[in-house]
Amino acid sequence: METYEFNGEKYKKASRHQKEWGTRLILELNLTGKESILDLGCGDGVLTEQLSLLVPEGKVVGIDASEGMIKTARQLEKYNLQFYHMDMADMAFKEEFDVIFSNAALHWVKDHSLLLRHSHAALKPGGTCFQPFRRLRVSAYK
Repeated sequence: METYEFNGEKYKKASRHQKEWGTRLILELNLTGKESILDLGCGDGVLTEQLSLLVPEGKVVGIDASEGMIKTARQLEKYNLQFYHMDMADMAFKEEFDVIFSNAALHWVKDHSLLLRHSHAALKPGGTCFQPFRRLRVSAYK
């Protein structure tokens, strides 16, 4: 699959609008603090870190296809926050996450059907996907 490479440090400085949108989306999440969350296309990890602060008894995993983004994001890792260099099309998680979050990344995906299948597999029963402007029940795509 074709991937796009980004400089995570430059993105950190130039992504104010994406982070504003993402922060608003995060505020819509109704979390208990124990959830496991997957951030698709986590970029520089700033929003992913925000998610980790909301689930101190949970875990957050960020994935991105860009090595440069993951290199920058890994500077934020802590006990409940990890980052992996991984294309969304290649993820193989199985019932690991309560919530799948994505902000300003899904437009890079060429095969949304594959992404939905992988997302469904990654969600625990009753899990939810959040993306800008819409809340999706991935289980509807089974």
